[in-house]
Amino acid sequence: ISTFHRVLPDIDQERLEAAGYRIAAEDEFYGEKLDTDLWEYRGHGVREGGFLVPGQVSVSNGNLYLKGSFIKDGEFGDGWYSSFIAMKKWFRRGYFEARIKVSKNTETPNDFWSAFWLQGPFPYEADKSQGGSGPGGAELDIMENWAPGKISSRIWVTGYEESSDLSSEGTI
Repeated sequence: ISTFHRVLPDIDQERLEAAGYRIAAEDEFYGEKLDTDLWEYRGHGVREGGFLVPGQVSVSNGNLYLKGSFIKDGEFGDGWYSSFIAMKKWFRRGYFEARIKVSKNTETPNDFWSAFWLQGPFPYEADKSQGGSGPGGAELDIMENWAPGKISSRIWVTGYEESSDLSSEGTI
């Protein structure tokens, strides 16, 4: 299991509430299936060398599982099947918290990609993103685990005049 841990200094529930923040959405993943009032399946079909299907998502014992599997004779043929989920409601400001474990693929160790990210509605359209400050927003890759021991964090925006690398990469 790979671990990626980031903590914002001096931020706790009491200080956030004192500053006027409140919980806008929360899911402890209790129950037997994904809460589709809060979440939606993002995509169904071909995606970057594999396929997205809702059947690769499950909820059990307070955990959300997004599984990646090579399936022979799956819905779209032989290949890698996984899933994305997204919150149905969009938030303009706030903070997000998650506990994430990514599993190590022991059969083909460089064939997995786990991620936790936030995305505005149009981060790749320069006139809307406006460097991440416009209504199109940005994509914030909080954690992407590309292969055993390879992690990255990035901010993706368009419509920004200067070139700037706001990324960090490392190994664990």
